[in-house]
Amino acid sequence: MPVEQLPESFESGTMMHIGADNWYVVRAVPSLRAEASGLGRLDLYLEKVVQIAPQEISYSQVDITETFDDHLRLSPDEWVETVPLNSMVDRPELQGLPSKTATPEEVHRIALKLSAMRESLPVETDGVYCPLCHIANTNLGRLKTPCPRCGRELLKFGLT
Repeated sequence: MPVEQLPESFESGTMMHIGADNWYVVRAVPSLRAEASGLGRLDLYLEKVVQIAPQEISYSQVDITETFDDHLRLSPDEWVETVPLNSMVDRPELQGLPSKTATPEEVHRIALKLSAMRESLPVETDGVYCPLCHIANTNLGRLKTPCPRCGRELLKFGLT
């Protein structure tokens, strides 16, 4: 590849399109195009970006946070808003999520089943959430305690 077509730098998160595929740069030595040009050499450690159709994803909870790492700014007493996943995919029931017209009882029943699955996996960064009030908290010690808004049982929630 001609040097001019390389990105200026290969910082974390750099994506490259090579051939018909997209590649994520895991590491580059050197990390700057100018240095690579001067050396006449560049070692790239790449990971192929694989896109998955949303309908092929299986979920372990019925909500997610708006952005990644929302929980990092929270104290154990603070809550972050969550978003129902079934509002983001077509035919959510095919992926184990509640339908878009599900009753609160159906949503909680499905979320309870998914929470039981998450509970079997010890993940240090998991917290709790209410799939009806759409809030999450980082304190896993609140698992199975009443939601502060509706009183339903809080379920296990993956914050990362």
